[in-house]
Amino acid sequence: MRIGIDIRSLQTESQFRGIGTYTYNLIKHLVEVNSENQYIFFASAYRPLKDLGEGLRRNLVWLRRPARLTSLTDQLFWYNTLKAYRIEVFHTTELAVPKFSPCRRVITVHDLIPLIFQEYKRLPKLAHYLVYLLKFRSTQWAEKVIAVSESVKNDLIRILGLPEENLHVVYEGVQGCFQPFLPADRVEAMKKKYRINRDYLIFPCGFEPRKNVSTAIRAFHRALKRLPDGYQLALVGNLSPESWRVKQCIYQRGLEKEVLLTGYVPPEELCYLYNGAKLCLFPSLHEGFGLPVLEAMACGLPVIASNDTSLPEVAGDAAVLVNPYSVEAIAEAIVRVLTDPDLQRSLKEKGLKRAALFSWDRVAGETLKVYQSLVKRSP
Repeated sequence: MRIGIDIRSLQTESQFRGIGTYTYNLIKHLVEVNSENQYIFFASAYRPLKDLGEGLRRNLVWLRRPARLTSLTDQLFWYNTLKAYRIEVFHTTELAVPKFSPCRRVITVHDLIPLIFQEYKRLPKLAHYLVYLLKFRSTQWAEKVIAVSESVKNDLIRILGLPEENLHVVYEGVQGCFQPFLPADRVEAMKKKYRINRDYLIFPCGFEPRKNVSTAIRAFHRALKRLPDGYQLALVGNLSPESWRVKQCIYQRGLEKEVLLTGYVPPEELCYLYNGAKLCLFPSLHEGFGLPVLEAMACGLPVIASNDTSLPEVAGDAAVLVNPYSVEAIAEAIVRVLTDPDLQRSLKEKGLKRAALFSWDRVAGETLKVYQSLVKRSP
């Protein structure tokens, strides 16, 4: 089977987010799980691409035009490209499916957040919303749609009206670098690098409103007043124009020394920060999957997460689930976990078992089954 995969998400800002993590690990493990298939990875010739290693690099095809799928010319370019490389199944891991295709099409949908939150429907994001709307509608052209959770699958049916028989849920996986009991000296060195100088909680986040960072800060501030020891809260994620709200929330409460903005932390360093933390906080208002919850669990870290959207199905009974809109509920959960050694021990044990269920080999295997179902049905 000749499988083409659009990996241009590894050349945009998405490479630092869940989509990039998904794309890289999917192609890496597809090649490892089944080397009998022929894989062709389509990348843009106009943007840098991180080193994929020799095993993946030999499968690259560089596209010499933007191929944004926004015009008939772009559509024809994709049609001719897929035909020239004799692709049987074409998989895009980010939004945009070609309408005209000589082969079967698969798309992975990570979430429908731009269609759900009203902030995307107003200036200055209105133009982005309209582009997203066009891209989301292109999912109807795919023969199979992979949703990363049951929550996303339900949104695809409810919002876009996609037929359930075309949808497959394939959960994401946890990278191997996320594991417990990493060397203590490396943990301490990483804490020093990111200015952490006492016991701390960690919140892997972005700074768009749905991440609920300001609510988390208010809850942390309330919890500090009830805890016998001082703690810091490390907010891990790329700073954005919207982070001014978070900074304002910090300054208003005099928490400049307690709340740290680390900026982006790569996975190979983030695993050490998880190992050194006392608790992972993740009260997001909406997630398509919620990979940080599993990454923290894989490092043996107790987790407090939102009880909404995909997070309950990802966390199972291995996390303390809270109402993300309630400052008091989050603060109470923080105090309860940090002051109850038995609860910490239970969450660690359950979390390690839960995270072990989500491997990238499993993701690759289930994705291959989706490909195979299409080829078998081909005339």
